[in-house]
Amino acid sequence: MNEMLKIYSKLEREYAEVYYDPDARTIRLPCYGMTAYTADDGQPEIEMEYNCRHYIESFENYESLYLFLSGAMSGRIKFRQTDDRTIIADGFTPVLPKNTVKSRVFRAVFNTVIGFPLAAFGLLLAVVGVFYNVDYSSPSLIFELCPLPLALAMTVIGVSMLHHGFAKKPLALHGVLIYGMGTVFTGFALAMLMVTYGDKSEDMGFEDLIGVTFLFGLVLAAGILMVVVGLRAGGSNGSTPFCTLRRKLLEPSEMELMTAKIKELTVTEAIEITTAPFGNMGVTNSKLGGLHYWDASMPYPENMSFIAQFNLSQLPQTKKLPHEGILQFFSDCEDKCRVVYHKTIDPDFTEDTAVSLGIPSIGSSESMPFEGECGLEFRLTEMFIGSNDVYGRDIIRKAAAELRLDVPDDAELDEFLLESEADGHHLLGYPCFTQYDPRDPNGKYNTLLFQLDSEMSERFSIMWGDFGVADFFINDKDLENLNFDDVFFTWDCC
Repeated sequence: MNEMLKIYSKLEREYAEVYYDPDARTIRLPCYGMTAYTADDGQPEIEMEYNCRHYIESFENYESLYLFLSGAMSGRIKFRQTDDRTIIADGFTPVLPKNTVKSRVFRAVFNTVIGFPLAAFGLLLAVVGVFYNVDYSSPSLIFELCPLPLALAMTVIGVSMLHHGFAKKPLALHGVLIYGMGTVFTGFALAMLMVTYGDKSEDMGFEDLIGVTFLFGLVLAAGILMVVVGLRAGGSNGSTPFCTLRRKLLEPSEMELMTAKIKELTVTEAIEITTAPFGNMGVTNSKLGGLHYWDASMPYPENMSFIAQFNLSQLPQTKKLPHEGILQFFSDCEDKCRVVYHKTIDPDFTEDTAVSLGIPSIGSSESMPFEGECGLEFRLTEMFIGSNDVYGRDIIRKAAAELRLDVPDDAELDEFLLESEADGHHLLGYPCFTQYDPRDPNGKYNTLLFQLDSEMSERFSIMWGDFGVADFFINDKDLENLNFDDVFFTWDCC
């Protein structure tokens, strides 16, 4: 008996309205708009119709598939539409492909070894270390009670780990964290209430008591609110989102054709950049920050910081950039920039020349993403379009037209398995964003000139806000004509 027939036999005994196709070896649940089958790669899979659209999800094993189907038919699984392309299935924990019993035993032992001492020590610290030993008449009572919130939080997290170890449906991690944080707030509120209404309360005026009581109530309410948020988010029923059903655009073979065509249409040369702080960082070499080259006959950019310069003779040769001269990038690190191209380089220009011209050696903006200077190394590579590029829909339509495939007009690049590597530092290629592409799809800034990503490494540190990324864009015709007067600068972060 094949696996699909086994699942069908179990479901038929428990529920009605389930059908099996012996030829195709598929299970149909018409009332729920689901069809289960074995995909070409051997993995169990379902297709689901929801709000007049088709969605698809793969499972690691057949036991997970059975539990999912039975959970959907019994109502234990709740579906949430997050957007037009995604459905979240809540209330179900997947079955691991490994031995389930061994996994549960390991989970129970691991969480007991850590959770029990954590809960016991937290409870002991709260009862013996705080409640029992504290001198409530001491002027420094507030400081003596400071360990109380920590002790209560340790107890809650320890008990949550024990629950996680033995429960069939473990607690969601966000629920444990919210419970712990809520306990910290309520612990502070209880500690303050003890201070206020202890032996010192008779020395306080009526107005002071009202004000302090209101403050304590506010903090206590904040803790309770966090717990309520945790419950509404799913921490109360011990469930975690099991799977994300993605919209089904095409058949798997057609998706592969579309992905390959998108890569074919968008592949282009890019120059990958690696920071090299111990390289040669002279004033005419490629570098980030520091003293740099400048043509004394030109006005220096005002109210902007020097970001980078590229000695084009040191770069791998490409068709889009000249092979001589220096290309420089300046910005106020907000929304303004200036890009300057020096076609010829004065061979007599030195660091002393830069100092005599008054060229600043450090950035003038408080938003400058790095300090000091850094050399650069380069590698020629190929890159294709990233998943959140503003020109994505145009590329999808073009690829679908060439392949003669019917793809929805609202399809996005992130629905295809592109696996683009558009992050990191590079010249040319395609941009990446931590949020969204701010360009107008009908606008003129259709070419990436330079991307400087955030970096935290032993080599060098670059930080745009909270691990953001900065991009300089230009029109392809302007780049062809080496006209850098109109460049669009943008950066965003998480």
